[in-house]
Amino acid sequence: INNVEGARKAVEHLISLGHKRIGFVGGSLRSPSFEERLSGYHEALTAHEIAFDESLVQVGANYAGRENMLNLLSLPEPPTAVFVCNDVNAVKAIKAINEKNLRVPDDISVVGFDDSFRASECWPQLTTMRADAEVMGRMAVRRLVKRIRKEAAVPEQVFMDTELVVRGSTGFPK
Repeated sequence: INNVEGARKAVEHLISLGHKRIGFVGGSLRSPSFEERLSGYHEALTAHEIAFDESLVQVGANYAGRENMLNLLSLPEPPTAVFVCNDVNAVKAIKAINEKNLRVPDDISVVGFDDSFRASECWPQLTTMRADAEVMGRMAVRRLVKRIRKEAAVPEQVFMDTELVVRGSTGFPK
């Protein structure tokens, strides 16, 4: 998955709605995909001349979305939107927002990544980045068949694009 580009698109969606104070909730920075998504977040801010604020980046354990979101909400000036590294953490972030008697997207917008089943089962339904798993599976099978037939001797890296799926968790800032 082209994580950098996907994260950039997610953050640009929030910027297009008028958000300027955008948080990042990630997992462990030992995960290459989280590092790449943080890079895409940073690239989008830079491209739109929004100053990078380290206090808006909350990373840690892989599934600490609730705790990381609570940290953002405790800031003197919390973000109006947050890009979350995956849907699992995004659902946990929404839970933290609700615990503070805030509403998504009225008080804070949330974008996830992966378009897992959780994205359409939470409320409001999660705006997220989708990588087509079926296409990835077909690509992997084709590559495996080539290797079995000894047609693919050189390792190959293929980046798959992502698609923004807009649902109910994003809106204009207050």
